[in-house]
Amino acid sequence: MGVAVVALSLRPAAAGPTYYDLNSLLFEPSPTDVRRPAPLPAPLRVPYPQPAPITQPAVVPWPIVAPLPAPPAPPAAPPVRRPVAAAPPVPRPVRPAAIAGRKWQPHVDIVGKLGTDRFIGEVDLFMPVRQDDKSMWFVNLRGQIDDDEEYEANLGLGYRTLTGDGWIWGANIFGDVRETQHDNTFYQVSAGLEAMSEVWDVRFNGYLVGTDAKDISSFHGFKLIGKPKRHPVLADIKLQERALAGIDGEVGYRIPVGEDTRLFVGAFYFDADNVEALSGLKGRIETRIHDLGFLGPGSRLTLGVEVENDDVRGTQLL
Repeated sequence: MGVAVVALSLRPAAAGPTYYDLNSLLFEPSPTDVRRPAPLPAPLRVPYPQPAPITQPAVVPWPIVAPLPAPPAPPAAPPVRRPVAAAPPVPRPVRPAAIAGRKWQPHVDIVGKLGTDRFIGEVDLFMPVRQDDKSMWFVNLRGQIDDDEEYEANLGLGYRTLTGDGWIWGANIFGDVRETQHDNTFYQVSAGLEAMSEVWDVRFNGYLVGTDAKDISSFHGFKLIGKPKRHPVLADIKLQERALAGIDGEVGYRIPVGEDTRLFVGAFYFDADNVEALSGLKGRIETRIHDLGFLGPGSRLTLGVEVENDDVRGTQLL
C-alpha cells in the first residue's frame, strides 16, 4: 500500500519578496525498497518572517483648478428652404389617333347623297396597315347602293407620306365591281395620285375597264318607220350597256367659312367604242364639323352639295 504525502514547502526567491509554493501529491519511492515508502523527513521549523510595517504615503491633495468656461454654443443653422412641388398638369383629352403610339387610326364614314335622279348610300372603311411617324400604307373598302338597286364595291391599297413642307403625297390602286339594275356585272381597275395640305387638296384618277358590253334587251322583227308615210322594215335592235374608261380630277381649297369648309372644282372624261364620249365639269362644296360631343373625339360630320354637267346627261345634282 502506498502513502500519499502532501508537502508544503517554502522557497525563497533568489531576489525579491518571499512567497509560498504548494506541490501537488509528491510520491518518491525509496531507492532500496520500492515496496516501502520513503520515511518522512523531520519537519523543518522555519520561523515565519514578520512582514514589514506598511507605511501609508502622505496624501497630497489635488490642486484646485478653476473650471473651464463652457464652450460657446454653435451658431444656429439657417432654415432649410424646401422646394414647393408644382401642381401636376391637367391632362388633356387624348384623341384616338394618339393611342398605342399610332398616329393614324382606322375610321368608318357613312355617306348619304340625295340627288335629282337617285339616292345613294355608302359605307367607307379606311384602315392603316403599316405606318411610322411620316408615312402610312392603308386599305380602303367601300360599298355603295342606290334606289335603282344598283350595287358597287371598291377595294384599294394606298400609300401616303408626309413631307417636311407640310404636304401629304399619296398613290392608290383599286379594284371595282358594279352590278346594274339589269343584273349585269362590270369590273374595272382604277389608280390615283393625290396631294393634300391644310389648305389644298389635289386628286387625279384613271379608270381601265375589264368587262365588255352586255345586252340589256333585243328586238328582231318588223317596225314601222318613215314620215309622213310609214312603211315596215325588218329591224334587229339590241340594247347594251357598258362601262366607260376615262379620267377625272379635282382641286380643292379651304375657304375661311366655318370650322373647316372646302370648295372643289373638277373635270372628267369617259369614252368607249361605239359610245358617245361623256365629258363635263363638276363642283362641290363641303363643310366639316369635328369632334362631335355625342360621337366622341376624332368624329366628323361632313355636309356638302355636288353638281355635275355633261353633254349627255345635262346638269344633275348629286
